[in-house]
Amino acid sequence: MAVPLVAALADIRLEASQIDGRLIGPLQVRDFRYQDAYVDVVVDTANIAWQPRSLLLNRVQIDKLSAHQVQVKLLTRASDAASESSADSPLPVSVHITQADVSNLLLQTTGDAEPLEFSDIQTAVSLQEDRVIIKQLAATAFHIQASAEGFISWQGDFPMALDARVLQPIPDAAALRSHIVAAGNLNQFSLQLDTAAPYPGELKMRWQAAAQGYEVSLQGPFEPAPLLVALGQLPNEALTTGPVSIDAQGLLTGNGFEASRLQLQHQDASLNANGRVDWSGTQLRWSADAKWQQLALPPWQPQLHSASGKATASGSLDEGQVQFNAHYN
Repeated sequence: MAVPLVAALADIRLEASQIDGRLIGPLQVRDFRYQDAYVDVVVDTANIAWQPRSLLLNRVQIDKLSAHQVQVKLLTRASDAASESSADSPLPVSVHITQADVSNLLLQTTGDAEPLEFSDIQTAVSLQEDRVIIKQLAATAFHIQASAEGFISWQGDFPMALDARVLQPIPDAAALRSHIVAAGNLNQFSLQLDTAAPYPGELKMRWQAAAQGYEVSLQGPFEPAPLLVALGQLPNEALTTGPVSIDAQGLLTGNGFEASRLQLQHQDASLNANGRVDWSGTQLRWSADAKWQQLALPPWQPQLHSASGKATASGSLDEGQVQFNAHYN
C-alpha cells in the first residue's frame, strides 16, 4: 500500500506524506512528522520492522528502525493549558525499540541558535508512561564519540540515572577517555567524571536543595591539558600540564550564583578566589576576589611568574565593562 497519514490525538499530531509496505511490515514512511507542545520531529525517510500483535499487549514493539535525516526542534511552551494537557496525557501505549540507526540528527534548541549535529546514532530505547529507558545509545558529535545507558523519569521530582563513556581524539596526542556516572533528581544530584591516562582525573560534582536555593560543590584532581588543546591555548606537542586539584563550593539562587570558595592547586602554585554573578536586575553583573602563590602563566614556555599577589575584578556582561585591580610580586 502507499497512503498518506494525518492524525491528531490530544496535543499530538502525526503526519506522513506516504507509507509503503504491508501493515504487518516492513514499512517505509516518507516525510514523517511528530509534533506536540514541546517538540517538533521531522524524518525524511524511515524503514520500520515492527510486530503488530504487540498492540494486543498495549505496546508498540519495533524490532528495527532506520532513518537517514532527522530534525528535532524543541518548542517554547505553547500555553499553560497546553502544557498541563500534555503533562497529564501519558503515551496511550508504551513504545519499545530494539534497534534504531540514524545517520544524521539535527537538534534545534532555540529559534536563533545553530542546530547541534549528531551522526552515526545507534540506540535501543523504551518509552513508557512516566519514563524513557535508554538501554543503549551511541553517537558522534564534534568528533567526540560517546555511549550511554540509563533512564530519565518525568514524574515527581524527575529522577534520572546515566552511565556514559566518552572518547575525545586529540591531535598529536593520546585520546581522552572519560567515564561519567550521574544520578539524582531536581533536589539532589551527583556526577562523577573519571578520565584515564595519560590525562587521569576524578571530578565529583553535587548539588543539594537548600532553603535559599541549591548548594553546588565540585572537588577532585583533573588534567586541564585536553581542554587547553581543544581551545587552542596549548601546543599539541605539550601533552600534559600536570594534574590540578580543585575544591569549589557555591550557592545557586533565582537571583544569581555566589561562589563562596574556589581553590586550585597545581604543584607549588595555588589560587584562592570567591565571587558572584548577579542576574536579578536588568543587567548581568559579576565580581570576584582572588589571591595566589607561585603562579606561572601560561603553562608552557615562556612563562610569567608571580610569587604572590591578589586581585579584584567586576563588570557587566551586558555593557562589556570590566574593572580590574591587581597587586603582585
